[in-house]
Amino acid sequence: MKATEILSKIKTYLGEDTADIVENIEQSQVVELAQAKLENGTVLEAEAFEAGKEIFILTDDEKVAVPVGEYQMEDGQILVVSEEGLIGEIKSAEQEEEVEASEEVEEQLEEEVEAKYATKEELAEVKSLVEEIKTMIEKIGEMSERDGQR
Repeated sequence: MKATEILSKIKTYLGEDTADIVENIEQSQVVELAQAKLENGTVLEAEAFEAGKEIFILTDDEKVAVPVGEYQMEDGQILVVSEEGLIGEIKSAEQEEEVEASEEVEEQLEEEVEAKYATKEELAEVKSLVEEIKTMIEKIGEMSERDGQR
């Protein structure tokens, strides 16, 4: 076999393989995007609505990365965007209510603790009052002794 024939066969093989590879790549790049709506009607698009996936707001002429924040979904779930354009998590409304309830209980406990324990300023004021009372008692005792000696 001549070198030109070998080269021709190699090109044929590479040409066929290359076409298959390109076709496989094109097929693997087809991604179906999911859409969902926020409570206010804004349409969002993501590869999948799960943590770590990119998410965009669909507008008439472009896609915009969703800003950081929490968003109420039309289905009642809470979408949490932790980094611009990335889903941090999706919580159910029940989870959000539980979090709010636990934060409320925590605040109440902090208020109770603050009510039970005096601040440094309050303690200093009480010490000052105790010293004044001691001084007054001593003066009353001295006056009583003087009156008793007369």
